[in-house]
Amino acid sequence: MKRMVLKLLPLLISLIWLTKASAVAPISLAKNNCTQKCGNVSIPYPFGIGDGCYINKWFEISCNHSFRPPRPFSKSANLEVLQVSWLQGTVRVESPVVSDYYDPEWVFNGTNARVDLTGSPFFYSETDNRFAATGCDNLAFSIQDADVIGGCMSICNVSTTSPNGCYGISCCQTQIPFRVQIFNVNITSTGVKNSQYGWRSAFLVEKNWFSSLPYNNISFSFNFLEARYVPAVLEWGIANGTCELNRTTNSCSSASCSTDAYCSKNGAQDSYNCYCKKGYSGNPYLAHGCQDVDECKDPKTNICQWDCYNEVGSYWCSCPPGYFDFSHGDGTNCVKASELRSKVVGLVLVNSPVVLDCPDPSFKTGGNHERVNLSGSPFFYSDTDNKFVATGCNNVAYMKNGDVIGGCMSMCSKNSTTVPNGCYGIGCCQTKLPSRLQIFNVLITDTAERYPQEECRSAFLVEKKWFSNLSHEHPYYKFLDLRIRYVPAVLEWGIANGTCELNRTTNLSSSASCSTDAYCSKNGAQDSNNCYCKKGYSGNPYLPHGCQDVDECAEQKPNRCQWGCNNTMGSYRCSCPPGYFDFSSHGVSRLRLSG
Repeated sequence: MKRMVLKLLPLLISLIWLTKASAVAPISLAKNNCTQKCGNVSIPYPFGIGDGCYINKWFEISCNHSFRPPRPFSKSANLEVLQVSWLQGTVRVESPVVSDYYDPEWVFNGTNARVDLTGSPFFYSETDNRFAATGCDNLAFSIQDADVIGGCMSICNVSTTSPNGCYGISCCQTQIPFRVQIFNVNITSTGVKNSQYGWRSAFLVEKNWFSSLPYNNISFSFNFLEARYVPAVLEWGIANGTCELNRTTNSCSSASCSTDAYCSKNGAQDSYNCYCKKGYSGNPYLAHGCQDVDECKDPKTNICQWDCYNEVGSYWCSCPPGYFDFSHGDGTNCVKASELRSKVVGLVLVNSPVVLDCPDPSFKTGGNHERVNLSGSPFFYSDTDNKFVATGCNNVAYMKNGDVIGGCMSMCSKNSTTVPNGCYGIGCCQTKLPSRLQIFNVLITDTAERYPQEECRSAFLVEKKWFSNLSHEHPYYKFLDLRIRYVPAVLEWGIANGTCELNRTTNLSSSASCSTDAYCSKNGAQDSNNCYCKKGYSGNPYLPHGCQDVDECAEQKPNRCQWGCNNTMGSYRCSCPPGYFDFSSHGVSRLRLSG
């Protein structure tokens, strides 16, 4: 079983990346100026029709035009070709049925082989084929080099009930040995005499085709009495070079593989197959047969949330302006910048006071006046989400905390009738805040060039997003007449009743007031922390059981499963349906192994 899985791995890798090529231009299968099809069958290189179109004599195909449509035949194996796969390294052929109805005794008694592939690069696939025998009183052996290498026994049906399947009553089947190249059969008797009469047969057959046949005790056996050939699968490899994997470039050395391809031994010491590298598809046996796949055009491979950019052999995602890449740099989880702060920091939006200095004393709140003092609390003005703003003519506004810690100057629009387009010093100024500001203390004074004060001057801490969205023509912007007293501002906060110690192993909180299935993180203060639900959970991380499992299977964006999705606590699992192989270790990529 282990050997079978290892043999399938290169095939599965190429199968995954072939599925990406659905939106790519048609790929040339044969060599230039060579016939690509015989009848309805494609003939890809290394096989070929005509001189110079195949890699060596073993892969030469003849196209028999006496049939309508024409049929291809392998000249070396003398078998009709039904399908060629360079991707799987197989060729599907019509393999003969040996019976004691049509064939002479020297054929069905094991004296002469019906198929002999000795010395060729072809062998019957033990993965895809079965040895089968039909009829009553049939003990059928498979022989190679005069030795019995397998067989099965098909006995007569003494019941009035027809058997439902090929399990020993009028039909038997068994696996075949590794790398069978000779099909030689001996049909003999089981030794159990029975009055039932019938002809007997034995054959190598493609297991998927055989198992899909409708089974009936009489008609099933009769079908193989009439049949002369059944489909079977031959594996093949290239034997004219040594396959040496270059671990650095993943390319072939002295092997007949394409650029951007690699080679892998197919089970024989002197034989290998070629496969396009990840991010490429095409015929890996042609000189430049492996072409770049545009993953961005295929929804199965493009997992970008927003923008996808193809590059040779791969692709990359990016987030649009105004979004933050929250996926460790791969662009698959873009979060709007305005939403990101709420995701990662405890915030509270408040009405913060405006300090006014007006000619009318009833509206005068300026001077050297402390309006907000948050000292000792878990709150502070966010330096990320707020800015300090001053408006009016002839206004020098300072932020103070004992010492001057910031400020800006708003000058008069002298000799100009044009309204300034923005808050850049004429009638309005703005600047950043210091980190973790807890005291809002403002001093409004005059510029060196004094003008008569005819309107209110103001200073305030304000949410920069709200302030930036104001129209410069709006009366709120100049803070005239309406004398607004409060503007929105953002305070950050944290919990200060526990020490936040991140457990690196379990990512749980220790002595912090966080929910089960949450973790804590310091928010910049030594004695303050915030709580966050762990990945796969959502809710209020401060409540005892506030973080609840997220059902990713019910959400389209987090759920990347191609088939079945099974929610688990804190995560989810993908699964593949019967007949598919999970090549991603978690069900994201699936490959059908049959059909």
